Amino acid sequence: YGEVYKAYSKDNPGQPLVAKIINLHESHNLHSIEAELQIIRDLPNQENLVNCLKAHIESQNNLYIIMEYCNGGSLQDYID
Repeated sequence: YGEVYKAYSKDNPGQPLVAKIINLHESHNLHSIEAELQIIRDLPNQENLVNCLKAHIESQNNLYIIMEYCNGGSLQDYID
């Protein structure tokens, strides 16, 4: 669920990031969103995980999760 976009930090425009945007009104399972946020916040930064840099609600409509950008395709590409 949600949409994922390549993004850049205003403070460091040379560092690519990923912004996952979840529309809170279109989501059918807010419990799953809350669980994902809790897991993201609890996980320590690891070299083998895509690390979350920031997760917060920016507006009444959307949840924004800012994560590291990993070049090289999607997880589905890797599985295939």
